[in-house]
Order: sequence, then structure tokens, then C-alpha cells
Amino acid sequence: MNNLVSEQEVTERGVYNEVVSLLVHIADQDKDRIALRIASIAKTKLASVVRVLLEKLQQDKQNRVAIYYILEGVLQQDTGGLEIRLVKNIVSLASDQMRETQEATNEVKVAASNTLVTLASCYFDHVMYELRCHLKPPKLPEEFILVTLGNLSSAYARKCIPFVRVTLNTMFSMLEFVKDGRLRQAFCGVLEQWSRAVRLFLANWEKCSFPKVGQLRLCNHFLPVYTHVTSNWLTCEEPELKQAIIKALGPMMSLLLHKEEYQDQIFEHLSWLLEQYNENTDVFHVTKSLSQLLEVSGEYKIPLPDGKFQAICSALHNQICSQARPLSMENHTELVHCVVQLARSSPDDLIAFLHSQLEIENEAVRVASLNLLRAIVGADLPETRPKKCLIVKAVKSTFSDQNATVRKAVLHFIQRLLSLQSVENCAAWDMVAHVFTEFSVSTSKLAIPEENTIQTLCTDILQCLDTSVTGMTQVLWPRLLEYVVPAQYTGTLKPLCRCLRELAEKKQQEGEEAACLDYGGPVKLPTPQGLLARLLVVASSPYAGEGHGCAALQLLQALHQNIHAAVGEMWVVKIPSLLQYIEGNTENSLDHVQWEHMLLQFLRTSLGMIDDSAWSSQMSLELNQQMASYASPSLEKCFLYKALGTSLAVCQDRVHVKSQLHQFLTATDYMEAPERQGVISILALSAESHLDLTLNALQEFGATVSKVTIPGFISRQKDYHHGRRGQTRSTLMLTYSSVAVHAPKDQLLSRVEADITKNILLHYRASCQVLGITVANKDMNLKLTLIQNVMEISCAILETRDSQEFEFSYKLELLGYMLDFIKTEPLDSLTSPVRYKAVLAIGHLSKLKPSLTMEENRELLGQCFKSLFPLPPLEKLKEECETAKDALHIQSLYVRSLEALGKLVETLLEEEPTADWFQEMFDLLRTWFSSGKEWERERALQASTQLLTAYLGTVHSTYDPELSSRQFGVELSRLTNEEQAVPLVVEKLINYIEMHGLYTEGIYRKSGSTSKIKELRQGLDTDIDNVNLDDYNIHVIASVFKQWLRDLPNPLMTFELYEEFLRAMGLQERKETIRGVYSVIDQLSRTHLSTLERLIFHLVRIALQEETNRMSANALAIVFAPCILRCPDTTDPLQSVQDISKTITCVELIVVEQMNKYRARLKDINSLEFAENKAKSRPSLIRRSMTQETFHQFGSLIGAIAPYSCDSLATSRQWVFDCISCLLCIQGQPMNLGSAEEELRCLREELTAAPDPEALFQASSKMARVVSEYFPPEQATAFIEATVESMLSASPTCATAAGLWMKVILKECGDAMLDKVPAIVDIIYSHMATIQEGSLRQFLLEAVSILAHHHLEAVISSLLSNHLPMDSYTSELWRSLGGDPLLATQVLQVLIEKIKTSTSQEESITSETETDRHLAAAEPLSATCAIFEVVSAQQSSKAVQELLPELFPVLLQQVSRTSGQKMPLPRISSWSLFQKDQQHTEGNPCRFSVQALESVLSKAGNERLVRVLRTQKTWILLENPQTHHEGVCLLVSGLLRFGLITLEIIQSLLPWVNSPMENFRVTGTAFLAQLMTDPMLREKKLLKSVLRILEERSQDRNSIVRQMAVRGLGNIVDGAPVKVKKYKKFLLDILIGALHDVFSSEVIGESMKALAKVLKELKEKDIGSSFKDLTEQIRAYFDDENDGLRSVAFVLFGILAQLTKKKWKAYFAEQVRKSWVILLLHLQDPSPEVSMECRATFHLCFPFLGLKRLQHAINKHLGGRAELKPEELQVDICRHLAKENAELLKNLYSTTIASFSSSWEGIRAGAANLAGIILEHTDTQRVKWLDLEHLLMSLRVLEKDPSPTVQLVATELISDICPGRALGE
Repeated sequence: MNNLVSEQEVTERGVYNEVVSLLVHIADQDKDRIALRIASIAKTKLASVVRVLLEKLQQDKQNRVAIYYILEGVLQQDTGGLEIRLVKNIVSLASDQMRETQEATNEVKVAASNTLVTLASCYFDHVMYELRCHLKPPKLPEEFILVTLGNLSSAYARKCIPFVRVTLNTMFSMLEFVKDGRLRQAFCGVLEQWSRAVRLFLANWEKCSFPKVGQLRLCNHFLPVYTHVTSNWLTCEEPELKQAIIKALGPMMSLLLHKEEYQDQIFEHLSWLLEQYNENTDVFHVTKSLSQLLEVSGEYKIPLPDGKFQAICSALHNQICSQARPLSMENHTELVHCVVQLARSSPDDLIAFLHSQLEIENEAVRVASLNLLRAIVGADLPETRPKKCLIVKAVKSTFSDQNATVRKAVLHFIQRLLSLQSVENCAAWDMVAHVFTEFSVSTSKLAIPEENTIQTLCTDILQCLDTSVTGMTQVLWPRLLEYVVPAQYTGTLKPLCRCLRELAEKKQQEGEEAACLDYGGPVKLPTPQGLLARLLVVASSPYAGEGHGCAALQLLQALHQNIHAAVGEMWVVKIPSLLQYIEGNTENSLDHVQWEHMLLQFLRTSLGMIDDSAWSSQMSLELNQQMASYASPSLEKCFLYKALGTSLAVCQDRVHVKSQLHQFLTATDYMEAPERQGVISILALSAESHLDLTLNALQEFGATVSKVTIPGFISRQKDYHHGRRGQTRSTLMLTYSSVAVHAPKDQLLSRVEADITKNILLHYRASCQVLGITVANKDMNLKLTLIQNVMEISCAILETRDSQEFEFSYKLELLGYMLDFIKTEPLDSLTSPVRYKAVLAIGHLSKLKPSLTMEENRELLGQCFKSLFPLPPLEKLKEECETAKDALHIQSLYVRSLEALGKLVETLLEEEPTADWFQEMFDLLRTWFSSGKEWERERALQASTQLLTAYLGTVHSTYDPELSSRQFGVELSRLTNEEQAVPLVVEKLINYIEMHGLYTEGIYRKSGSTSKIKELRQGLDTDIDNVNLDDYNIHVIASVFKQWLRDLPNPLMTFELYEEFLRAMGLQERKETIRGVYSVIDQLSRTHLSTLERLIFHLVRIALQEETNRMSANALAIVFAPCILRCPDTTDPLQSVQDISKTITCVELIVVEQMNKYRARLKDINSLEFAENKAKSRPSLIRRSMTQETFHQFGSLIGAIAPYSCDSLATSRQWVFDCISCLLCIQGQPMNLGSAEEELRCLREELTAAPDPEALFQASSKMARVVSEYFPPEQATAFIEATVESMLSASPTCATAAGLWMKVILKECGDAMLDKVPAIVDIIYSHMATIQEGSLRQFLLEAVSILAHHHLEAVISSLLSNHLPMDSYTSELWRSLGGDPLLATQVLQVLIEKIKTSTSQEESITSETETDRHLAAAEPLSATCAIFEVVSAQQSSKAVQELLPELFPVLLQQVSRTSGQKMPLPRISSWSLFQKDQQHTEGNPCRFSVQALESVLSKAGNERLVRVLRTQKTWILLENPQTHHEGVCLLVSGLLRFGLITLEIIQSLLPWVNSPMENFRVTGTAFLAQLMTDPMLREKKLLKSVLRILEERSQDRNSIVRQMAVRGLGNIVDGAPVKVKKYKKFLLDILIGALHDVFSSEVIGESMKALAKVLKELKEKDIGSSFKDLTEQIRAYFDDENDGLRSVAFVLFGILAQLTKKKWKAYFAEQVRKSWVILLLHLQDPSPEVSMECRATFHLCFPFLGLKRLQHAINKHLGGRAELKPEELQVDICRHLAKENAELLKNLYSTTIASFSSSWEGIRAGAANLAGIILEHTDTQRVKWLDLEHLLMSLRVLEKDPSPTVQLVATELISDICPGRALGE
């Protein structure tokens, strides 16, 4: 138990801590988030959370509001499970804080009150008890006690009912003590809310679970309170209190009104309530209270006092009409509600009141009254239904009011009235007629905005008319027909037609007689011809008026028996197809010309079926009559003209036709364009059946025009330019060509020249004459007229059967006119359509015979280019326009001009389908590519696209042996063969639809765009293989497939078996029918059967997806039956209409049966199709390797066009894309483009919408990759040449694109370009001088790198062939290779091999001239320079480090080889290049080699080594032939220090020492010499071999080799000191022998240095007998002129002094005595280094003289580091010798005198000075050996010494000896 308690405490503490931690942040964090978190905790720990919150409420005064908010949310989760004690704590705390007067703010009190209300949900009694405890009179309660009490009644109305009595009684007893306005408001609030609670209780009486309280008893409880409030508080002035009283009165009055004895009291206070409308208060609460009162009055039929009713009506009406105070929406709604409630009480009085208000001529009053009447009617109360006539009568009194607002109010009333369930007995027709009247009135005033609103409202009313409403049929039929024909009601036609159609269908259901119209009845109805004409005109603009065209056709179908009995069955079939065509299109996609043609054909067929000449004549008259109703120009009037022409064509009454034609020709106002076009349409269409009649009428009328004379020169000139006669002639010209278009094809050719073209030119020439003189035609309209004549006549001729045999004699003349028109068009503007229409006309004429020559075609096309390309850009042309409309016109002209040019290009290529002519045309275009004007480039690219498209379909397709023939309108047998059982077009279309359209809703039911259908059909007919179905909407493809089926000369199920299929469908039993149908199918030919099977299987697949595509087997049968099972043309049309249902059922039966059979097989078939599609896909590499006849211009064209894929103009980029697509199609014709088509479609969007250049480049690169799959490698050179040229001539962006394309093509196709590498590299190299821009230059470099990835050696060989020294362009190319981390290593390896190969070849050559030996070999030098560039460009050192063992020997060898050589002679390709190439002979090849070596070591990551070598001037030493060996030693020393010498390097260099080439021997020996300093040789066991090599080289004929060999032997001390003693004799013999070298002092010096090093490792005994020879040889160099030799001789002598112990001590002492004077003198050697070495040696040798007493002084002078003072030393020595050793002094003297003849100035001066010192310290009288005379003679010789110093010393000494002798003497 203790454990359990402790766990509970832990849990409580955890909850406490968590809640408190959340509350800590309540002030600075989201309160709602904290509340949600605490509420989630409370779900499981409610009581714990509540306790924490209560505690915090007491502690945290600052955040009480927030804590209450959280507590409220927590309590909302409570279901009654809290402990009562805890509940009481909450109630007590909230109550206390709610009642605090000092500390608690209103926010806290509100929060506490809300918490109590929430708590009352489960603990109502406890909360109510607490509140009642504070309601103890006479003490007044706190305000929030009352607020909480009121809120309780609102939240828990039913629970409050038992407390009503005691609460109201308690409150009543307190009311007399309440004086404070705020507290009174609180009491009123309680009364309002408790009154509402009681009303709610009474409304839900049956749902109460506790004992029910009587209604009257509850009302009685309120009476005292109500009485006190109304008696004492109504006179208050405080606005807030008055509002509270008003809000409380409404609920209380509505309660008390139930009791009859209280009604009078209530009605008394009604006046006070109405008076509040006049006070400055919120009137909404007044209206709301009044509304509550009137609701009870109306519901319980409590009559209002007479005076009160009128007062209420007036007050409410005034409020609604008042403009002084704007009404809120809620107040207005309540006011209207009050009026409706009044209608329940006294409808007659209310209607009379409102009628009286309507008679007041005030807009606001009338509008308000009308709106109130509309509300009353709309309420459809039982009390007001019989009063509708009174209401309508009142409204009709306002019909004459012209105020727009009043009219709208009337229309709104009518709209509401007509929407009722019954319109009987309310004069509904008058209301409907008024709507039409208002529509007509507003139509004439549409310039006024309000009239637009009225018209829209009228349309909405008619749109909402419901013919199913009781009495509506009797009201509307047939009177609505009055409004169909008049044009002013056009805007109402859609709802009007709908209503009439519904009414007609109702009447038809009632019977045929009821549906027939009584044209002689009281209602004036339009004639059948008038209805047909009007509805067809409306249908001609099907989407106008929100689509009233469909409504008109539907009405026409419904009225067919009232139009003519003969058309009924045909209309039942044709009109739905017309409707389907409209539904399958949109206003934008509809081909209006096609639609008009369909309607005119429908009219022609209808008139033909009627077959009544009088009826047709009347139809033409009716059409003529209706023309006046339509504006001019308009589409409707245009259609009327065509319909009239069609009716005349059908009419067999030639007299009527002739009179009509004459009437129109003579009555037409030729100054009006619509009328001119109208007469053209009439005559052209009439010519379809009356060609002779029409041409005669034109001939007669034209003759009359020519006879008209106009007096006066000015008048005639004006008439020429602007007059009626000119317009008449133009109209006649256009009429003639239109007649040619519509004339029967079998009659045209015989009439086209003599009767049509001749008359056209006659009228044209006449129009170009003034006073009989022909002038230049500057009339744009006349030009356009002739152009249109040319096009129409050309087209008409081409459509005839014999057009290809017909020679049109007027062709050249008409072409001349067209070219003249083009040439005279300005090049700086585009204002007329003459240019593009003339181009189109030329294209049409070009198709006619006789054909033009190629030269004529070239001139013609070039002139067209010159006329179009230089035009200013479209935007500039548009900027010059004054209006937006002008800008649109310019844009249209621009687009059409370029389209016309494209059509001309296509036409000319079709007429001359040869590759040569294609090249001629492209050459004309290519000249415009380099234009600096982007608009000219764009146009040239567009024309290029058009040319390539035409080429694809004509010239190139002629090379395809598998080119399909025409696909549409040909027999199936022509489209199939043994291998192709089903036509290719069927497979192509069906497969695509099954892949992309199985799930498309309405597939085959919805129609595609007519223009796109036409385009796709032409494409399939021209070149089915290259048609990209992805470019078309799926509905377009489905429509084309249906069209192909319809166009079959013999349908799929054949004419021959048509009757058989129908007979099978006539069988009774289904099984018999199925057998019969399939037996007929078996009779089909193989071709028809195979295709039918494929189609049916396809339809099965469609039908299986019915849930998605909404196409059942029945729906498919409806669509396909007319296509595959149609009757022969000879069948009676009416019979064919009757057979339609049978054919549909037949096709549906076949589809359903196959669905049942093929369900199980579909999965297998799908699997097979998937496998087939997968098998068709092939890698791009295979496609490129296929044997095919490639387009030989593909590469050059791609190179010229592709860079413009990044042109600044998006349109140019689109044209480039199209060009490339065409080129791909041309190139890819022998193979399937496959996925490339899909990729290209995606890339088009990317290319067009690229947001920035980077996105543009990315898209262009993707396209290049697609193209690369079909790129012929053999055209690489042409492509690169064209691309690089584009980089030079194009804009920066396009130039970048050129570089990108070059990279992609080389990368993707480079593997097949081996034989093209030299040419490509040469092209790139040759253009580097001209392409200087950084990014473009980078493309050239990258191109070489990419090519190198495919063919590295070929690229390297090409680059190595360039001249030396390497120019900057070649260096740049090498650096680009080196910068490629994937190539760098390979490049270096190839270059290494190149150098090695060249070296081996060079060594094998035995006969070379002196010149050749002094010239560096070109290829290895080029390779060396290349290595320098490659290594310098590398970003990483890895490749160099890996190749260092190969690179170092090769480059060192190249340094050695080129040492002392000159640059190779250049390869002179021509004499013109000789002067330029002379500079290439200059330069130091060794320097290039040294630079390469330095670069390699630097890149290998040893910058420190390179710095050391540079500091040591190693590279300079290496470059100089005289110091090369020293440079090698320094180099090897550095490499050894950094551990870069490897065994591989050593093995590579060992053979060099035996090379016949001295340079190699020098380098190799120097390398080994320095290598001897490293322990590596000993460690690698190479020491012995190297020593033998050095021994051999010590005898080499080259002194440097010998020197290096000797040095190497000495370096054994550094590298293998332990081996010195082992090889002592070997070393000493060679080194001492080298001292005898008579040819090279360097060898001697090196030998002495080596001996110095070796001797330090040996002892006296190790030297042996060589000691004497060595000592003597060393002494011989003490006075050598070479500082180095003297220095090393002194060093070596000192070493011997150190070595000498016993054996050679006496000998060496003797040698010292012989040499010590020399040593003493050389202490003053001019070379500081020699002096220092001599000092050390003298110090070491002095002990051998045996002068021990002098040793101290010697040590003093020579032992330390103090500066040596030679004279003091000499003085000390002479002084000592004079005293101790006269013999040695004599030796010193004699040697000194002998040194007078030394060649060294310093020695001579020193000797003279020493002689003086000797004399100074010698007693000349005692010393017999001192010969002063001889000394003086020697000194006199020195006086004549060249050196002033020597002279001075000699003179001074002579003066000392002979003091009396003058200095001069």
C-alpha cells in the first residue's frame, strides 16, 4: 500500500512539475499551444491538472486570465468524474474572483464567469446554487453574478426552467433597489436571455425530461418584472441601458402576448418601441424585438389593433425607404421579415398599403414597395396566394416608369413570380411580354451601363423559365414564337429556344394535332421559311449568345413538322451530327468556314428534299427580307448572303434566279464592303448550278459599267482612286474568280481563260487607266483584288481533273504582276497585306503549267527574301502603331507574310523536287544567317525550317524505296500486301490511340480541331513514316482515323455485303443473328477481313475501359457504323436513314461478342505488344553504325544552324529546333527515330522557355546529344568547320552554343573520327588566332581534349607537327590536355614514348652532318615542350608523381641531348611562309628541356626542392654546356635529399655512361658521381658496379666525364664511408693518377678534393707507398694560379699532416721544411678562401719544423678565430729564428728572395715585406749568408714591378737598407 501511495505521489508530482513548467512560459509563448498541451495531459490526469491550475490561480495573479482559459479547455473534457470537493473549490474560487471589486480586472471576471458556465455542463446544480447564494435581497448582487446567470440560461435553457420562478421572483424583489445603470443593464441581459430560454423551452416542449411547467405559469412569472421595467426604466436616457431594455422587451413581449389579458398592455408599449426608430439608437434591436412580436402575432392569429397595423407598416416602410441612415444587411432582412409577418395577419391591408406607395412618384418608395411585394410573393404564404392578381395589378401600375432602378425592381418581381410552382390566374403572359419589351428597350440603350444590367436580368428571367410549372404551357405556347424572328430579341434566343423546344416536345406528347401550329390563328406567327432562315442564321454563329446556336438547331429539330413534312426524317439524323460537331469544338477551335459549309449543305439538302420551286423561291425572298434586320458587317448577314446564294443554286426557276442575280448586281451599293462581299457570295454560289446564267449576268453588267462616263478630268481621276466605278470593277473581278472556285469542275477549264481570266484582266487594266493612259497601280485594294483573283483561279484550275495537262496562257503575265507588287512594297514598314498575298499567289501560280526554269525560280525566290527579311522587327513595327488594334493588324500581316514565304518555298521544291534545287534555295538563305540583325536571322531560320520540311517531304523522300503511297481515299488492296495484311496507317493510328487514348473520356465521340485534322491527314498522305503523332491531340488522331474509314471507296464491310448484313440483323433469335452476321463477315476479302478484325479488337479494348472513357460498345457502334457499314450511294436517302439503327446494332453485336471472346486473351496480347516494343528499341551506337545512305549535307547544316539554338530570340530558337528536327528526320529515315522524338518534344519546351542562358545552354546540349545518335562521322570536318565559323560570326550566346555542340558531337561520335583527327585539329588550331574570347577559346581547347579521349595518339601527333618554338596557340592546346585529369597521365606517357623512340632512333644513326649534330631533333623537342605545358596545366600532382620515374630520366636525357644545340630548322611548306618561319630558328632548345624538367619536379609536389634548386642556380647550370655537369650534381643532390631518386631512375640512367654521345656520358657520369653521396647504391648492392663504371669513365676522352668520375669516387666517403678502406688502393690509384692529368686542371682539382675526402677516412698505414708521390704532387700546386687548386692542395697537405705518424714523419717533416715558407707567404694569399685553408694547414704543419718554443706564439696567431695578422706572425717567427735557428732563418730568407719572382702580385709584395722583416731582425754583420747587394738588386727589379703595391714595398725596403738614397732614385 505504501508503495502504491508513493507511486501516486510521484505521478502527481510529475504532473505538477510538467504543468507548472508549461505555465512558466505562458506570458511569452503561444497560449493556445500551451493550452493544448495541458489539455492533452488532462485527458488522463484531469483531477491532477485541475488542482495545479487552481493553485496557480491563487498564486499567479498576473496570468489569471490565461490560466482560466486553460482551465476552461480542460473542463470541456470532463464527463462528470471530478470529485465534488474539487468542483466546489473551482466554483468557490471562480465565484470569489468574479466578485472581487478591487484586485480583479474585468478580463479576470469574464474568464471566471466563462469557467463557471463551462463547469455547469456537468455540475449545473452546484454552479446555480453558488449564484443563487449571491441573489439575496435586499443586497444587490455583483454585476458578473447576473452576467453568469444570463449566460447559463443561454447555454443550458432547459436546465434553467425549474429555476425560473425563484430566480425571477428574487430578481423582482431587487429591482426597486437597482439604481445603477450598469447593474440595470445586467438585469435586462438576464431577463432577455431567460426569456429566450423559456421560448426555446416552449418550442421544444416534448423534448423536456423533467416535469413540464405550464406555458401560462411561465408567462405569469415574467409579468411583474416586465411591468416594473416598462413602468420605471423606459424613461432612462443612457443609450446603453435603453438598448438593453429594447433587447429584453422583445422576448418578454412575445412571451406575454400568448395571454389574452396581457395583450392590451403589450400593444400599449408597441408605440414606445416604434418611437425608438426616431431615436439615435441601434434600430436593429428595435426591428428584432418587433419581429419577435409579429411572429407570435402571425403564428397565433393575434390581430393587431387597426392603428397599430398602419403605424407598423408606415414605420417599417419608412425605415426601408429612408436614405438618411444606411441600413445594415441584417436590419434590412429583419425589416422585410416583419413585413412578411404582417402579410400573414392582414394581407389585403398590406397589399393596399403597398399599392398606395407605388402610386407615389418616388424612386426609393417604389423600389422598396416592389421589393416588399416580391418578398411577399416569394414567401408563397397561404394567406397571400389568392391575392397574386392584386399584387400583379399593383406591379403593372409601374410598367410605364422609365426609371432604371424601378424597372430592375419590376423585373426582379417578375423573376420571383415566374419561379413559383404555379402561374395560374396571375396574368403571367403580361409579365413575360414585359420582359421581352424591357429587353428590346435596353437593346437600343446599351451604351448606358444600367441598361446592360437590365438586359442581363431579362435574359436571366427567361433562362429560369420553367415550362413544367403549372399553367406555364398555356401561357407561353405558341406565343413565344413571336419573338424568334425579330432581330432585337437575338439575345434571348437561347432561353427562348429552350422553352419553345420543351413546349413543342410537350405538345408532341399530347398528339400531332396539338403540336401543329395554326398560322391563321389569333397569334401572328412567323412563316416556316422565316423560322428556318432565322434559326439557320442564328446557328451560323453557334457560340454567340452563350451558345444559342445549339439551342436554335434543337428548336429547328423540334419544329421540323411545322417547317415541312419532307425534312423530318433527314433532320432527325443530320441535326444531331451538327450538334455533335459544335459540342466537339470550342469557339476558338471551330473552323467557321467548315461550319458554314455544313449549314449551307444542310440547307441545300433540305431544299432538295422539299423539292418545291415555289417554296425555295419563297425561301430566297425570306432570306432577302431578313437582311435588313442585321447589322452590316456581321457574320449573320454574311451567312444570309451565302444562304441566299445556296437557295438560288437549288431553285429550278431560272427566271426567278436571273431576276434575283440582276437585282443584286444593280441594287448593290458597291461603296459598302459587306454588300460587295454579299453579291460575290450570291453569284459564286449560284454558279454551282447556273454557271452560264451567272457568267452572262456578269458579262452584261460589266458592259454597262464600262459605258458609264464621268465628266471632267478631276472627277475622273477621283473616280479612278476612290469612286464607285473602281469598287464595282474590283467587285466584278472578285466575283469572276469566286465563280471559278464554285463552278462545276468539268466546265471550268473551257471557260477559265476566255470568260473569266480575260475579263478579270480587262477590268484590271481599265482600273489602271486615267484618260485612257495606263498609269502605275498604287491602289492597294486593286492589287489585293488581282492577287485574290490569281489565287482563286489557280486553286480552281488545280482542283480540276486535267489540271496537269492544262497550259495556263496567262501564267507569266500574272507572275509579272505579282513580282511588281512585291518590289514596290516598302522595306521599312508593313502596312498592307499585298506582300504576303502576292507571295501566296506566286506559289499558287507556280503549280500551274508551263513550269519555270531554275534560274527563274531562283530570281523569284530571291526577290521574295529581299522583300521580307529586311523588314524591321515585329515589336518595332508594333511600336509605331497608334492603337492596339493596329498592332494586332501588323502582327497578323507579319505572321502571314512568313507563312506565305514558307508555302512558296514548299511549292517551288515540290515543283522541282531535286537535291540541286534544294541546295540552290538553301544557299540563298544561308547568306542571311550571318546578319547582325536578329530579326533577319529569325526569318532566315524560319524559312530554313520551311525549306527543310519541304525537302523532307519531297526531295529526300524520293530516295526512300519504301515510301508509302497515298493513304486516304484509296482501295485497301493498294495499302496492303502479303507481309502487310493491315494498312500501315491503321496500325500507326490504332497503336497510338491504344497507347495514349484508351482512358481518354469521349474518345471517338469528341471531335478534334478541323485544321489539325487536315494537317495530320496531309502528313499521313505525304509521308506516313515521318508523321509525329505526339504533335496532335488524341481526339484529332481519332477523328483522322474515322475520316480514313469514311474515305474508303468501298467501306470496310463493303457495299456488296450491305444488304446481307441487314438481312442477318432481321433474324429473330439472337444466336441466329450472330451466326448470320459472322457468316456474312466470312465472305469479306482477306484485306477487308484482316483490317476489320484489327478494328474490332481495337474497339474491344476501348469498350473494356468504359468506366474511364465513357465509351460503351453501343456508343462506339453509333460512331463507327456510318464509317464501316454504310449504304451504297444509289440507296434511297430516306431508306438509308431508316437503316441506321440496324447498322448500329450490327456493329455493336460484333463488338460485344468479341469482348466476350477476347477478355481472357488481352493480357497475353498486351505482353506480346510490350515485348515487340522493347525489341524495337536499339542503342544509339547501333543506329549510327547501320548501313545507310546518309544526307551528305547533314554535318555542315547542323554546324551552321545548331548554334542559333541559343539565339537571343525565343522564336529563332524554335525555328532552329524545327530545322534540326527536320534534319534528324531526313538523316534518320532509313531507321526509326524511336525515343529521340519524345526527347525532342520535351527539349522544345525547355529551349523556348529557358529562364536564363545556362538553362538555354543545357537544353541545347541535350538536343546535341540526341542529334549525335544520328551524326555521320565522315562529315565531322564539315561540321567542325561550320561550327567554328559560327563561333566567329554569331552572337556571344550563339557562339557559346556552337562550342557546346562541337563538344557534344565530338564526345558522342568521336570514336569514329580517327581519320578526321588531323583535319579537325588543324581547323581548331587555325582558328585560335581569330577566336580570342575566353569562353569560346575554351571550347576549342575542350574540343581537342574530347577528341584526345577518343584518339589520343592521333591528336598528339597532330599537335607535335606544329612549328618550334611552340607558339601560344599550341601551348594552349597542350595545356588543355594537361588540364584534363583523365587525359594527363596518358598524354605524358605518349609523350615519353615519343621522346624515347626518337632517342633510340637518333642513337642508331651513325652518319649525320655537322649541322645535324648541332641542331636539336624536332619531335623530341616538341614533345619536351609539350610535357612542360601539360605538366604546368595539371591541377593535381598525382599523375606527375606516378610518372616521375619515367619523366625524370627522359627529360634529363633531353636536357643532356639539347645541351649546346640550336633550334631545329622549320618545315617550310611554301616560299611565302619562309620569312615568317625564320624566327622559329632562334631559341635555346636546352632551356625548353630544363623548363620541362623544372615544371615536372615542381608539379610533383616538391616546391621546396625547386626553390632550393633555383637558389643554387641549378637550372642555369644545367642549361649551360660548360656547367651542365655541376647542374646535374646539384639536381641529383636535391632529389636525393627529398628521396626522389628511385632504383628505376638509376637503372634508366646507367646505360648513358657508355653512350657514344658525349652529352649523355657527361650527364650520366655526373648523375652517378652525385649518386655516390647517397647510401642507396650500397643498400641496392650497386656500389661495386658503379665504381667500375667510374673507373672506366676516369679514363674517358672527355675531361668533364673524367672529372665527374673522379668526383664520384671521392663521394664514396659520403655514401659508403665504411667501404672506403675496402677500396682504398682502388681509389688512391685512380685519384692519384688523376693528379697527373695534363689536359684538365678541373680533373686535378676534383682528384685532390676526392683525395681529401678519402684520406680523412684512412690512416697512415692505409696509404702505403703512395704517400711520397701524393705529397710531392700536392706541393706542386701550392703556387698554382688556380685558386681552387691551391686551396685544395693546402687542404690536402694539412690532411697529410694529420695522417703522418711514424712511418712517414721524417719524410713529411722534410717536405714541410721545403714548403713552410710558401705556406707562410700564402697566409697573405689574395684569395680569402686560400688564405684560410693555408692558415689551417700552416698550423697543422708547423710542429714538423721542431720549433717548440715558437709553438706557443704560433698557436696564439693561428689557433683561435681571431683575425690573422701575418706581419706580426712573421715578426715573431723571424725574431725567434734569429735567436734560435739561424739555419732555418737562412732557409726562410733564401725562399723569400726566390719568391720575388712569383707570378702572384700578393706573393711578391709579401715576399718583399718578409725580406724587410728578416733584415730587421737579423744581424747583418754576423750573418754571412745575407747578401745585401743581391737583395738590393732583387729589390730594384721589384721597383720596376707592374704592381704599384710591389713597387712601394720594394722602395720602402731599399730606403731602409740605404737610408741616404732618395726615394726617387
